[in-house]
Amino acid sequence: MERIWYELRVMRLWTLAVPVVIVAGMTLATIAIRLFTAHGDHHTLAQLMTATIEMLLPLGAAVVVASLTTSDQAMELRLTLPQPFALTALLRAALVIAASGAVAIVAGVFLYHWKFWRIPAQADYSGVAPQFLELQLTWLAPLLVLAALGFALAALLRNGALSGAVVGVVWLIESFAYGYFVVYAWLNPLFLFPTTLAPSVSFWLSSRLELIALALVLFLLGWLPLRRGESLIRSADAASE
Repeated sequence: MERIWYELRVMRLWTLAVPVVIVAGMTLATIAIRLFTAHGDHHTLAQLMTATIEMLLPLGAAVVVASLTTSDQAMELRLTLPQPFALTALLRAALVIAASGAVAIVAGVFLYHWKFWRIPAQADYSGVAPQFLELQLTWLAPLLVLAALGFALAALLRNGALSGAVVGVVWLIESFAYGYFVVYAWLNPLFLFPTTLAPSVSFWLSSRLELIALALVLFLLGWLPLRRGESLIRSADAASE
């Protein structure tokens, strides 16, 4: 626990406040749309709130993970400690994911109770308990994949800003070219946001599980290069210049 509290202090509060800000901001935007525009029908509002936990929370977490993976002002000192820095980076990523997940669970309770979750076709006829568990897969799969992608890119590129930008490009492609991920079977397992964009797809559940498996592979790919201490020192020196 002492190690966790120490890492939380090093990461600073803003990194863990990102998911709260995202949900609060989107909630206020949804209320404003409902009160002050003519587009405040339930379908539109449900899509916005579902997008909050499925699309925006994972993106915010991924950018934070990318920025924290190789950035440390005391990198040389870190590398003298018994615990490898790769495990420290994984711990930081886990803390960001846990914070985002906790916010998503709380938000999901309200979304489900007030019927603002776009229920996928595969979950439409489930009971309350199975549906609530499937609601968690709505945000868990994209959260893990995007965070793992940010982690792996930062470990390979040694640049948190560039890695976050690449994650943003992937997010944009998935958001605006989602039709290709629906039509082409080989892209189905990579579709991150079906609940928001295409809840009627027949592969919703299988793609959630496949994305979680992909996230584990990406975390492994990121962990391997982080074991090389010399390259971490060079990247830290370059970032400080």
